Amino acid sequence: MCFSPYVVPAGAHQYARFAAPFRDRTDMWALAHPGYEKGEPVPSDVEAVLGLHARTVLECAGGKPVVLLGYSSGGWIAHGVAARLEAMGEKPAAVVMVDSFSREIPFDRQVLNAMAQAQSQRLDFMRSGGEQLTAMGRYMHLFDEWAAPEIAAPTLLVRAGEPMPAAGATAGDGRAAPPEHVGTTVEVPGNHYSMMEDHAGTTAAAVESWLADTVTNPSGPAAPPDATTR
Repeated sequence: MCFSPYVVPAGAHQYARFAAPFRDRTDMWALAHPGYEKGEPVPSDVEAVLGLHARTVLECAGGKPVVLLGYSSGGWIAHGVAARLEAMGEKPAAVVMVDSFSREIPFDRQVLNAMAQAQSQRLDFMRSGGEQLTAMGRYMHLFDEWAAPEIAAPTLLVRAGEPMPAAGATAGDGRAAPPEHVGTTVEVPGNHYSMMEDHAGTTAAAVESWLADTVTNPSGPAAPPDATTR
């Protein structure tokens, strides 16, 4: 069950290349956040979003084991939905956060500027419409003070191995700080965007390898080709 980021342009299209290797082998869903389409109300609070997604996950899964996956800010949606499912007695098999960032360590300004420039190139303000921009503002406000709860499900962070262009001169390594409370981290080729575009196949392989060892045969993760595990 894949959750897109809440920063526009957001949607199921962001998983198109990532999903291709799983075709005909794994049921994969991309769940849209409420409020981004014309006429949809924005959520009243974080719990409304997480509760809706938790109910949808259970309905779509039909009793099958569930892996929750979120790219960028969508990783925190996946984490929050996992906590909600666990509170309902429906523990997910695993949670995967794809280049999600720390909620406690501020962004390096150069990293943030580089990501903003890349995002602006992907965003057509005329086509996105006021609905998407309004929804994004609402979600950013809702999650600004949200404290991620502890979860029991095994958690993987798939982190971009390369900094964003124009961000490499930072005091750190040119990437945003990884989130807290992650069990395993795997680094893959590409930056925050290209890891889900040009390098989507390697990113998918990293996720599949970890799931095979953690969910199917929990004897310890094995790194796929071109990925670094730590």
